[in-house]
Amino acid sequence: MSVLIGVVLILVGLVSSITLSISVYKEYRKEKIKTSKALFLIVSVLEALSPSSISGFAFMLSLVAIVIGLALITGLFH
Repeated sequence: MSVLIGVVLILVGLVSSITLSISVYKEYRKEKIKTSKALFLIVSVLEALSPSSISGFAFMLSLVAIVIGLALITGLFH
């Protein structure tokens, strides 16, 4: 049962991470003309990793879901 929960957590974490990455890329495409690529990527990565923003909090939760899923699959909590 814990393996199934682990797989579900990994899938939820991966889907969430991919969705957040796509939204950051779309935001970059919108503002491509206004800022340089390097500056925008640095700012977007820092914003995504800061837990003060909603997207950063969601990204951290997706990473936690992946780690807990891997721990459940490998039997770390048994």
